[in-house]
Amino acid sequence: MSLSQKLSTLDEVKKKEIKAQLQKHLPHYSVEAQVLLHPSVLEWMESQSWESSDASVAVNSITTMLQEKNVYMSNEPIELLNLLKIYYFVKDLVNQVVVDSELQKNDEQIREIQQKLKEREEFFLSQTICNLEIEKLKITNNNSMLTLQQDKSPKISEISNTIITLLQPLFDNISKVITKNKDLQSHILSQIAEWNFNKQQAQVGWPVFSFSEFLQPLILLCNRFARILWSTRNQTEKLLDILTKFRVNEESLIQAETMKRESRSMLSAFLKRCFVVEKQPPPTQLIDKGFSVSLRLLLGSQILSSSHASTVTCSLHLDDDIRHFYRAKFENVKAQDENIKNVQNNKKCLTYDKQTESFCVSFDKLKLHKQEKRKAKLNEDKTRLVTDQKSGLMFQTQIMIGTESFTIETFSVPIVVMTNTSQCLESEATIFWDNAFGRKDREPFTSPESIPLGDFLDALNKRWTKSNEGELQDYHLNYLAKKLFPDLTDMRDSHKFYVTKRMFKREHMGGPCKFTFTFWSWFYKIMKLVKEFLIDEWREKKIYGFIDKREAESKLNECLVGTFLLRFSDSIPGGITIAFKENMEGCNHVQPWTKDELKQKSFSDSMRDLQYDSELKCLQYLYPSTPIDQAFPQKDHLNNNEQFNPRYPKKAPIRVVRHDDGGSTSASNFSSNRSSSFQITSPPPSVGRNPESSNGNEQAFSPMSFDHDPLLSQPMFFNDQELTLNLPDQIMDGEGEDLCTEPLETFFWGTKQ
Repeated sequence: MSLSQKLSTLDEVKKKEIKAQLQKHLPHYSVEAQVLLHPSVLEWMESQSWESSDASVAVNSITTMLQEKNVYMSNEPIELLNLLKIYYFVKDLVNQVVVDSELQKNDEQIREIQQKLKEREEFFLSQTICNLEIEKLKITNNNSMLTLQQDKSPKISEISNTIITLLQPLFDNISKVITKNKDLQSHILSQIAEWNFNKQQAQVGWPVFSFSEFLQPLILLCNRFARILWSTRNQTEKLLDILTKFRVNEESLIQAETMKRESRSMLSAFLKRCFVVEKQPPPTQLIDKGFSVSLRLLLGSQILSSSHASTVTCSLHLDDDIRHFYRAKFENVKAQDENIKNVQNNKKCLTYDKQTESFCVSFDKLKLHKQEKRKAKLNEDKTRLVTDQKSGLMFQTQIMIGTESFTIETFSVPIVVMTNTSQCLESEATIFWDNAFGRKDREPFTSPESIPLGDFLDALNKRWTKSNEGELQDYHLNYLAKKLFPDLTDMRDSHKFYVTKRMFKREHMGGPCKFTFTFWSWFYKIMKLVKEFLIDEWREKKIYGFIDKREAESKLNECLVGTFLLRFSDSIPGGITIAFKENMEGCNHVQPWTKDELKQKSFSDSMRDLQYDSELKCLQYLYPSTPIDQAFPQKDHLNNNEQFNPRYPKKAPIRVVRHDDGGSTSASNFSSNRSSSFQITSPPPSVGRNPESSNGNEQAFSPMSFDHDPLLSQPMFFNDQELTLNLPDQIMDGEGEDLCTEPLETFFWGTKQ
């Protein structure tokens, strides 16, 4: 029977109930709901295969249908798609109302059978008394009274036949209801799974479902369906009781017992899935640091008493434990004492929320304690990595429906428990991969080892947008793709390339001889730099960002002299640099700034200071043609007399990398916090170079590394005379061009000043 036919068979009371529920739970979609309830519209909607259609096809189809049926509605795509959303809601609601009507008919049949059984028992009792009387009459030879007593016995047989006539259709009807319940439950649970999956992906950056548009209508469906399951469970229990009393054959009793177990199991499984984490914990969590989590039970006073006050207990479990619960179908799940003790402030009571007609609980001061020493996982290199160990929070409680108790639990998205902040980068990599690529129907906390390049770039874009509020452009994503796959020349072939988990967070970029950091380390530090120091410039699209040095030079060569662009460093993770066209002969680059410099002075302030630099005052236009004073307007505390705010450091050398004279470098003054204790000179001819190391190792040779060295960042003395460390100028190339790969000790030839 089609949905429109089901709707037409309902009485006016049921139809009004459906309309009232639509108006109450979907107040923003009143027009769409009225349109949908039009019989011809509903019939057409049901005839379509929406699962295989994308959004644009669906919008076009709905628009054409409304025009053909002369039904007025806005042509806005979002409102047309809302029509599809409401269709599924109405479909579930109508199917529930239909099943509810069938349950009411079953209840009437059960009451009638119970009444017949009562009559039958009375006649049995009467027959027993009659049998005693007959025995007495036989002794007294009173034949007239004996005939009168025997006339009552056929009544029992008549009643038994009536009960048999009623039992068979009741048996079949309850069986059909259970089958329909399975379909209804499957669709509702798929929506709950969609909600949970959205919460998982939201950790990476996917848009979050709103409560009013997604969860609120789901609460209505869950309340109604839980009541249906509870009624079905009660009916199977009554049916079994009837069959036992009526003493039917053994086969019918076994079938009835199976139906009772099945209905009870469906109810228990459904109640567990109705318990959801509304606000997830932070994906990476330091021990002894407070955080909050909120949960919601998608049930209300229709199935539970509004005064229901169950205690919810939170416990911490490793991913292996949670997978074990999953494989056991979450039967007899029980948290051990050590799991509970690892969480502080871990008990709260469910409270009834009248506005949403559901129960909720909030943990505001949760803290994780240091766990006992645990065995870390082995990666492919057989090294132990604590940051690969995923955990999850389990929330468990007991609820009462009628006189029966149900234990329900739910789990948070995976988290990595850290003992210090230095583990944050690797922990974020673990969580990013799991949340971005774990399937909706997966075994808990399992994720694939490789992902298509297109899916990976999409997830990376979402993560960047979540952090920095501005999406990456196609040219950014193309650049990132070529970082992973240098041989990729045409993005139309990206479907042939797969990113592995090892490539993402274990292998060094460009191979072990080129860089000493992974793709994730490089990307994450840039993302963090933008969030903490460059967020305004990124939002205002002043930063070009991810672009190759050669491509940057190519773009600048087409511009006026003095044009510059801001790009992220290839060789220094978390570095931003300036590429600029100094003259008609070519382009140069500035040694990258990292968070250490930007902590001392904001990026915009530093850019405004360029006008006072003897070699960088040639910068006039931010790519492609924005004047520098418009891109970085002057602030009150900086004037043309170069009066700096006292909280800013004094000027120190910053290097400009030039490509003339064989790639030699020169230094110019700039307002940064870089140390000026070193004089850069050329090495003796005997020093060898490795021409294959074209991008170098910034960890060992970049001047940025020297700034962090507690020894090298201070002046050195011998016999009260300061020593100068002389290093080859190629070593100081912040962009990693032609770096020397000899041991660092080879370049120490200090001279007395």
